Amino acid sequence: MIKFKKIIEILIDRVAGFFPYFFIFYIISLSIAMLYSPLRVFFDWEAFNTSLIFLGILSLFSKKWRLNRIVKKIQDKRKLIINLVIILIKLIIILSFLTYAILRGIHLINFLILLFGLIAFFFRVDIILVGIISLLFLLLCPILLHFGNDELAELFALYAYYFLIIMVIVQLKNSFFDKKITIKVKDISSY
Repeated sequence: MIKFKKIIEILIDRVAGFFPYFFIFYIISLSIAMLYSPLRVFFDWEAFNTSLIFLGILSLFSKKWRLNRIVKKIQDKRKLIINLVIILIKLIIILSFLTYAILRGIHLINFLILLFGLIAFFFRVDIILVGIISLLFLLLCPILLHFGNDELAELFALYAYYFLIIMVIVQLKNSFFDKKITIKVKDISSY
């Protein structure tokens, strides 16, 4: 049983290491499919979207992402109720934002960006990943302008702006609410 649990942990860690690359591949594939319409039928978008969501949920339980840290915090019985209430409040806030967005008729890519932004804000997501996604959208803009697809380039610039906003808000939250750790370094030059 312990070996099986260890195998599952290793598998989830590998999925979490692979997920950012898969997400970037998804964004690139989506942008190419928007640019070149015959490629829209090349991908099975329902399976692609489902696998993106499934891999994203699996990667949330890895050691690299925040949910695994929350599960370890929950093991402390004194803080169990408080942590469950905090997690429940975060999930209710995320679901209320997403429900409102769905009721307003949000597009799929905007929904995914909103979901990513909410997860990045309420849970710990590597800020470098958000910056890379934003830069990829910005790099695609001149290419799209070169090919004469001004509307799509404008849309990608907007998506890049969304990810930049997500990055700034998450960084502000981290700088204000995370505990600052100071390390005292002993002077060894006198030895």
